[in-house]
Amino acid sequence: MAAGLSLPQKVFIHGHWLIDNVKMSKSLGNVVNPSEAITKFTAEGLRYFLLKHGNPSYDCSFNWNSCLQTINSDLVNNVGNLLNRSTVEKINKEGMYPKMEIEDIEAEIRENAKKLMEMVEESRENCVDLYDEMSYFKIIENLMLTMKEANRLFQSSQPWKEIDEKRLKSLLFVTYDTIRVVTILLQPITPKMAEFCLNRLGVPKNERNLENSRFGSYSGGKLGAERGVFIDRIQK
Repeated sequence: MAAGLSLPQKVFIHGHWLIDNVKMSKSLGNVVNPSEAITKFTAEGLRYFLLKHGNPSYDCSFNWNSCLQTINSDLVNNVGNLLNRSTVEKINKEGMYPKMEIEDIEAEIRENAKKLMEMVEESRENCVDLYDEMSYFKIIENLMLTMKEANRLFQSSQPWKEIDEKRLKSLLFVTYDTIRVVTILLQPITPKMAEFCLNRLGVPKNERNLENSRFGSYSGGKLGAERGVFIDRIQK
């Protein structure tokens, strides 16, 4: 006020980080070395864990094993594994991101994907409000549930056995569009992983904004180059 500056419109208050539910202190020697944690989990992985488990209303507890399991379960399995499985040449021989209207999706795939498509649309609406509230852990929970449903649909549809071209194209469209929307919405939380996924899907940089995070809003095209995995499974 003395400097004549505007007062903040919002003040973010949060709890403390504990280690195994015990207060960190130099005397106990239980302080987490951030450099060591980054070496173990990568900066992106550690950032993801802290935002997922950092409930601003309470003190939060850091645990090495919990961090490892969270990263492997969410980033490696839930997102990365589906991206890799669905884009391999064995399944997508043409290396294309299909463009389809929702009403053109093969009937059985469309029926099976109905819940998933609804979740994708709801995710966008929920995330807009949750980002404003800085409720990052709720955003992550919402998006990971959406990805789990996408994995379930992909696994149950068994695209590696599919011989009907329209069914396969429909499944790939639904899978890619889910990954695209989810990773666009994850950009503030995991910017490097989101960029990796969107590059692999061939999504242009000017089509990665909030207004692009609607199911069926992308025109499709050639997939990006295959560059392995974003993050390897972390070992104990």
